[in-house]
Amino acid sequence: MKKMLSILTICLSVISSANFAFGAVNISRSSEISINSDSRYTSENIYSYSSGDKSSDQTVVFQVGSLTAETSDGTIITIEQAPYISQGRTMLPLRAVAETLRLFENSVSVSWNSADKQAVVSYGDNEVIFTADSNVYTVNGNSVTMEGGKPEIKNGRVFIPLRELANAMELNIEWDSSTKKITIMK
Repeated sequence: MKKMLSILTICLSVISSANFAFGAVNISRSSEISINSDSRYTSENIYSYSSGDKSSDQTVVFQVGSLTAETSDGTIITIEQAPYISQGRTMLPLRAVAETLRLFENSVSVSWNSADKQAVVSYGDNEVIFTADSNVYTVNGNSVTMEGGKPEIKNGRVFIPLRELANAMELNIEWDSSTKKITIMK
């Protein structure tokens, strides 16, 4: 009976997907069920983060622990610092992500104010300012409080939590927990 209930629970999680809203970011969760070599069921969650109904043929894929990213046309981009996981949150290197935005925007710039520990990203008509170790960032002068962690400095680079980056920069981002890959679309 216990085994039957667990199989039923697994089947229900496959059929359903949950949608959550955090501010302007929509998070979708879907589950994939598979049977491993020990004949046990495993479930993998895939989370999609989006800031609206944006679509593009261009994508960039980052992977936790990897110093490369790959574009949808197969171009490999070398990045200075690899994404990592901190306190359960996926952290992305801000400069690398901002620079890949050039696939989506004609003009993107990133600057660093070491005195204030602020990273400024300008693209299109937008300016986003992240402050290291602060849970508040600004978008075009409007303050936003982060609920999903805060920027960190690691090895001299600023890293931003995935969910907050999606919200602040109006990105569509998919997180695949099984491969630890982050796909960015605009």
